[in-house]
Amino acid sequence: MLADDMDWFMHASMNGHPFKGRAAALGRAMPVSLPVPQLTRWHVASQDRVFHHLSTIWGNKAPRTMIDLGCHASHGVHANVSDALLWLDRFNASGGAVLAVDLFEDFALDVQRRMDLVPPYGTIRNMRKRALTVAISAETSGLQNFAHVARSHATSCASPSKAVLEARGSDHMCGMTRMRLGLLPTAPWLDAYPSSYPKEVLRRLAGLNTTSHAPSHAPLPTRSLHYPVRRMSLDQLWEEELHGGQIDFLKVDIDSPWTALGFERMLRARAFRVMTIEVDGSWGDILPDWQVSRLDQLAWTGRAHGYDTYLKVACIAKPRAGSLEAGRWFKSRTPRKTGRWVPGNDVWAAYLWPLANRSAFTPSRYHARRQHGIQDAMLIDAMDTTLSTLPTLLQGDCEVDERVASQRLSSRDEPQ
Repeated sequence: MLADDMDWFMHASMNGHPFKGRAAALGRAMPVSLPVPQLTRWHVASQDRVFHHLSTIWGNKAPRTMIDLGCHASHGVHANVSDALLWLDRFNASGGAVLAVDLFEDFALDVQRRMDLVPPYGTIRNMRKRALTVAISAETSGLQNFAHVARSHATSCASPSKAVLEARGSDHMCGMTRMRLGLLPTAPWLDAYPSSYPKEVLRRLAGLNTTSHAPSHAPLPTRSLHYPVRRMSLDQLWEEELHGGQIDFLKVDIDSPWTALGFERMLRARAFRVMTIEVDGSWGDILPDWQVSRLDQLAWTGRAHGYDTYLKVACIAKPRAGSLEAGRWFKSRTPRKTGRWVPGNDVWAAYLWPLANRSAFTPSRYHARRQHGIQDAMLIDAMDTTLSTLPTLLQGDCEVDERVASQRLSSRDEPQ
């Protein structure tokens, strides 16, 4: 298919054009899918190895700016590390900025508290470290009730499984919420990070009785609860908080398709140098008639604005080249036990599989509603020559000897 025809077809697929006439004719002439590798697990969610390689490329002398959308600190064996904190480990030069955003207020406040008080982040000076409670949406600004999301987080934080983390001394991401719920003793710093929501609302969201710590036997339907959150587009966030400045790294993991972010002005301005974005079930399946996916549309749009697009694919890591998150919970078959954490000892890394660049675009028809389908896409500014080595550096984290890879997986990522 000619490039002009492909551009017209992809543009039409995104703009409500009826699938008939030229669209239908081009649809019949679409090329076969761009192949993607076999996927063996869901995405390597943390960006620690990406930041490691970016620090090799950029160093840490110039100020850098990062946005972390979906900043809850869930990484690591203690479930208390966010990508915003991982960024600060590598990039903390004077004049830099980190903007962490989460829809659930306590998760945003938890990251703010860690940036303010917890070493080494609390000792970093002359940087802007800010966490916000915002719902990113392409729709108009205003408040929206997100009780359904807040209930999911609050009930998770109230779960007895969190006591397993606390028993081993983990300062985990739900600690602040559990203090407000009366499930943990209150820390001296809690008053400095007050909740915008009444305690009774949090308890009802968590499914707890308002007069005791016991679970409620008749939880209220979500529609009867109210958890209003300010809604704004990513473009608006960029302009209000960063005054339209350059973003070195944008991370998006908020369970929404890219079309719901509202960042058209950022794309036109090539405002970010690198972006990772989670491709999940909210992106949908292959679009009927058009037979392309939302990821195809993002890759095509990114290409039009000067970005190369990749799929970030998990691989078995070389020793000392894996992600910190490489461990997992194993549920006990004994009902009275909540399970245990088995460290993975840096088993997993990730490499970049090309989907689109300035010279080529073929739809992959990739979507998340498949086995191990939840993965990250990465957009890299193709005009920034300093980033040309990033795919090679990430590939270097992967173990190429299949026998060694198999041994690492079986010895380090299975229950002992």
